[in-house]
Amino acid sequence: ILTLSSSTFIRRYDTDFDVGFNVDVLSDNFSFRITPKVKFTKEIVKDIVLIFGGMDHSKQRHTIKSLSDVNPYIHSFGTNQSILADSSFLQDIKITDIKKFHLGMRNVLSKGEIFESRIAYSIVKDFMHFTNFKQQIYNRFRIEYIGVKQFNVTINYSRKINKIVSLKADADY
Repeated sequence: ILTLSSSTFIRRYDTDFDVGFNVDVLSDNFSFRITPKVKFTKEIVKDIVLIFGGMDHSKQRHTIKSLSDVNPYIHSFGTNQSILADSSFLQDIKITDIKKFHLGMRNVLSKGEIFESRIAYSIVKDFMHFTNFKQQIYNRFRIEYIGVKQFNVTINYSRKINKIVSLKADADY
């Protein structure tokens, strides 16, 4: 995948906009796709409350290496698998396509104390999902690709107590 990104920064209505697009060129069939990307940031209360949001698009090309980094048990290393009849199969390698929309708020509660929250909704095409596949005496993992719609909530709190001690709490659902 070759991705070319262009963007421009615009300030209108006391809001910062970062507007652009990605051009993705896929090497498999030399196809290309243009997808928009938009980010906005607006200060509601100067240096205290900030809202932000946007939409983005990304692709992730899978390889056997990237899949085994996520699930190291995708292979049985050190075994001679060729001695078993009909025991081999090829993994299906696809590209995961993610469209993400998010909205958030950042609030400076006091000097050194910040609260940030974000909600996001993603549409994922060809999400990699590992399933158990029993072959004779070997258990294997096969990759199946599914369409997924994700809703995500993230909350971050940080506070600098003094020069040595800080508190940081993160929640992600």
